[in-house]
Amino acid sequence: MFISKVMLTSLKEALAGSSRLRAIDNLYHQHQILWTLFPDTPKGSMSLLFRQEYDKPLGFIVVSEKAPTKSPGWEIQTKPYLPRFNHGDVLTFKLTANPVVTRAGKRHDLVMDAIKTLKREFAGIGSSENHKKIQPDRMVISREVGSDWIRDKGQKHGFEILRSEAEFEGEKEQLNITGYTQHRFEGHGKSIRLSTLDFDGVLRVTDPTLFQKIVLQGLGPAKGFGCGLMLVRRYS
Repeated sequence: MFISKVMLTSLKEALAGSSRLRAIDNLYHQHQILWTLFPDTPKGSMSLLFRQEYDKPLGFIVVSEKAPTKSPGWEIQTKPYLPRFNHGDVLTFKLTANPVVTRAGKRHDLVMDAIKTLKREFAGIGSSENHKKIQPDRMVISREVGSDWIRDKGQKHGFEILRSEAEFEGEKEQLNITGYTQHRFEGHGKSIRLSTLDFDGVLRVTDPTLFQKIVLQGLGPAKGFGCGLMLVRRYS
């Protein structure tokens, strides 16, 4: 595996590597343009995780099975990547994820599903006019359901979110959840809708083998659209 810092230096030159793209203005376009850095590799034939890490200039962190090829319009720094972990390691992490809940075999936006559930619970209380006025705070809801989601993933994938002493509040998770965003774009000949949440915090490794797997292979769905890459560093 390889980890690469990939910075756009010339949009015109980078787009010249793709016969279809004219811009890089959504998650699908990001996916498409990054695959041009692997010209001898058919799309979907290897693991490719990426995360937009920089805005000006546009830049990404990419984890892939092969090293990206030096290409016009890009500045690329790459190195082999096979992190090793031990039980009890404490790490800071960053993650953009696509949290979903699955019902009857269909994926639903975790945040919007929680909001709809909340509205149904209020449906039998008060007048219909009051129901229309109920507008749950998406960010508050996203923090609540996002916290449950990441902790559940941790139990399954070898990590736990750490807690620390917080003044007036006893124990508080070392976890920030921000940036709930709904995305809509065209890709693969159809309309695609997905939502993302940004997580950052401190975790402890509970199962090194399981944890290494998600660091290399990603966490959650929509990995082809910039979700799931967990970047970790030793906590200091």
